[in-house]
Amino acid sequence: MLAGTAYPEIGHAQIARYRTQAGIPAACSPPFLTIDTTNNTFYFFGADGLCHAGGGTVPATGITFTANAGSITHSTGYGISANSDTSKMEYAENGVTFGFLNYHSLLSTWHSDTAIVSPSRGDIIYRNSAGLWTNLALGASGIYKKSNGTDLVNSTLPAAGTGACTGTQIVSGLNADGAPTCNSVPPSTITFEINGAGAAITTGEASAVTLQSSCTLTGYTILGGTADTATFKMWKNASATAIPTIADVINTSGVAISSGTKVTSTTLSDFTDTTWTAGDNVIASLTAVGGVTKYAKIQLYCQI
Repeated sequence: MLAGTAYPEIGHAQIARYRTQAGIPAACSPPFLTIDTTNNTFYFFGADGLCHAGGGTVPATGITFTANAGSITHSTGYGISANSDTSKMEYAENGVTFGFLNYHSLLSTWHSDTAIVSPSRGDIIYRNSAGLWTNLALGASGIYKKSNGTDLVNSTLPAAGTGACTGTQIVSGLNADGAPTCNSVPPSTITFEINGAGAAITTGEASAVTLQSSCTLTGYTILGGTADTATFKMWKNASATAIPTIADVINTSGVAISSGTKVTSTTLSDFTDTTWTAGDNVIASLTAVGGVTKYAKIQLYCQI
């Protein structure tokens, strides 16, 4: 029915009311409307595939019956009929057809441009590749709707799984539905170098830096200019006005190279403090050297 339009009764029968009735004659079949002139009752074959009877008998006065041909016309010009082309009920007022009277599901055979489906709670309607209106399932918790460039589709993974790496990782690859591929940030390298400018270096020489980021010590490398020995101890403080002294030492025996020209290690048991803070001042002090080396370098690896 059209919203806002008052549809009259045909006799005592309400057009918008139908009830299932046992014993309805077999003639109740498409084209959807059958008139029984014996008891002046009309029968309606509904979209549910069942036969229904009018909500009351139809008196003969003022009514024109076309038995088993699908129409009832009131003398005032109101009527209902079965459209044999569309197999749907229509309402007419003074010869003007206003619309279908049938109650039916949206996604059903009553529409030529819809798929025949039974949607569930939360489904949405969209137009598919066949040009039909149909439903797209709600999906599991966290699943979201997205475009694949042609159609509306559900994501593969929940939205909660997208777009983030932890604070100590960097994005190395993007994925359609899931979290990006993440890699750990490479450790920072803090370099201290003792350079004798062509002369042999001696104990007591040092090199200093101030940390720009907080980090955790993970390893070190010591390099020597010649095959000789060299030992370093680290001093550290958090002063804004003074560099550390030997009183701020954070090594027990020191870390050393005893042969060759390079040594790398992740053993940090000699360090008494491996968690460093932005703004800390750090000095590498040369506490022992073989006497031949003209330069020595220590690189500390610190994970941000």
